[in-house]
Amino acid sequence: MVINTSVKFEQGNRHGQGTYHYRNGDVYEGEWISGKRNGNGKITYYAGGHFFGIWENDERRWGTYSNEKDEVFIGEVINDLPSSNGKYFDNEGNEKNLNI
Repeated sequence: MVINTSVKFEQGNRHGQGTYHYRNGDVYEGEWISGKRNGNGKITYYAGGHFFGIWENDERRWGTYSNEKDEVFIGEVINDLPSSNGKYFDNEGNEKNLNI
């Protein structure tokens, strides 16, 4: 559920550039098309971490994800999971094998 939004609505759907604050504390800043996250955007997770990159049809596709442990994945995302088309780094900056 949303608690606050600066996103404009077009025909009842979020559309264009804006910020969306979720009830759970997550915040999405970026582009919307027909009510779905599309294009460039960043989500900051309340529990820690963020994803910045390309969204398509409300799903992360390509970008940089960092978690609450400061581990980082840079690359393609498929079905909301890191793919083998990317690189993973631990919190000390060492590249690690994804084991995908």
